[in-house]
Order: sequence, then C-alpha cells, then structure tokens
Amino acid sequence: MDSLPDTFHKMIAGAVGIDGIFPHQALILTDAGLQVFALDLSHGQVMRLMMLRARESVSQELIFGLDRSTRPDQGTEFADVLPAAWYRRGLGWKVGVINYRPDPLLVRPWDWDNSFWTAAINAELLQAGAPDLLIGKA
Repeated sequence: MDSLPDTFHKMIAGAVGIDGIFPHQALILTDAGLQVFALDLSHGQVMRLMMLRARESVSQELIFGLDRSTRPDQGTEFADVLPAAWYRRGLGWKVGVINYRPDPLLVRPWDWDNSFWTAAINAELLQAGAPDLLIGKA
C-alpha cells in the first residue's frame, strides 16, 4: 500500500479542475480503514474538523489540503498551490506543498521543504488547536 501522502497526491492529481481544487480533499486512516472526504467547507471549518478528527483515538493518520493562490517569493512554481498538513499519531504534523497548474494540467511531486507555506500552515494548525504540537516532526 502507498503511504498516505502518496495516495493523497494521486487523488489530488485527479481532482484539479479549471478553477483549482474544490471541494477540499482529505484522507483519514483509522483502525477500520481509509476514509476519503471531499469537504465543501471554508478553510477554517476544514482546519477545525481535521483537528477534531486528529484527536480521535481511532485516527492513526490524516492528511488534508487547502487550495491557495500564490504571490512571488513564496517558493512556488505556479500561481496555484495546495499546501497540505499530514498528521501521524505520536509523531505530529508535517506540512508539504503540491505545486500545480490546471491548464494544461501539470501536478508536481511533493515539496516538503517550502519554508513560506510550512510556516503559514503551521501557524494555522496552532491557531486551530493542533493536537500533539510536534509540528514539523512527522
């Protein structure tokens, strides 16, 4: 079986539309198996829901992304990017970025070293009350 980030990346590559990636995508690996979500919620609502799910004892891992537009000097290749937060119980959170272009479609591999988006999403995770405040350690 692929890792959760690899599975998520494949799902995102198929979810890109002309207007980006919406609804927001999420995967949660529980004791019972993999759960797949398409969330028609605001960014804040997605964050709060994922924090609740990460606190559940049955959640082993989860990953979710929030489609964003970029500006120069954010370390991205295109105007569109999907910063994602990956949680593993006992290890905490790690932020990665998927750079993508909707037309013509091009989805880049994970970028786990983008300092701008890592800092931005880490701040949002903290504000949302991320459990296991081991941000960047997963």
